Amino acid sequence: VVNICDRYGWEVVPFPEETQLALDTIQKYNFNDEFTRTKIYKCMFPYQREGVRMAICRFNGKCLIGDEMGLGKTLQAISIFKYYKLSKLVVVCPAYLRYTWYYEFKKWIDDIDPIMIKKGSDSLHRGWPIIISYDLASKKVEELKKMQVEMVICDESHYLKSHTTKRTKALTPLVCKAKKVVFLSGTPALNRPIELYSQAHMLHPTIFPSFRKYAVRYCNGQMSPLGFFDSSGSSCPYEMKWICRKMFMIRRLKRDVLT
Repeated sequence: VVNICDRYGWEVVPFPEETQLALDTIQKYNFNDEFTRTKIYKCMFPYQREGVRMAICRFNGKCLIGDEMGLGKTLQAISIFKYYKLSKLVVVCPAYLRYTWYYEFKKWIDDIDPIMIKKGSDSLHRGWPIIISYDLASKKVEELKKMQVEMVICDESHYLKSHTTKRTKALTPLVCKAKKVVFLSGTPALNRPIELYSQAHMLHPTIFPSFRKYAVRYCNGQMSPLGFFDSSGSSCPYEMKWICRKMFMIRRLKRDVLT
């Protein structure tokens, strides 16, 4: 390889330490086949079962399910929760989706009584799982951190796309501390690679340790002539796609699974 690069005058540049870490990472975990006999597993479409298996066997319960809208991301997340049999679950979602999550839990899991936090005065110490909006979760994050949350599901996780917002800064320590994390979003990065940074960092802080490193590598980050750091571009797109799919991303489109 070095001789070929020398022949054409190409510069040989080593991978960054974090990218090399991703290359060296081997993610393979066992799947308990007893789960295939549960009602929720039998009711899923084949591609949903595949998504649950990928989340468990490849990502060990820390993933971003970026399936297109309408492909059943909520059901897959609930299935992952049921598979691990964890009790201390917090579902963070937009306020308008709290009732949807409540009824989905009641529909798919027997003998469960989700706790919906509707206003700031509601107590968190009434049981599990807890369903809470992004705004209330960021306000109650210190209380949540003391409750030793085992699993976090963030629906419409693109709400966390900006690493500079109070919401993202507040929830990052809570999510990083959880044993299992599932992000759900049909549009995980709406416009630019930088919008994926905060979600990637929460899932794998060792591979995506800092905003500046990520921006320089994947967003063509550089100082603007106007005196600010510009991270609105894109660079190394194929590497970015590879590392996301290897470490945490599950993404299917309707045309791929419903035809």
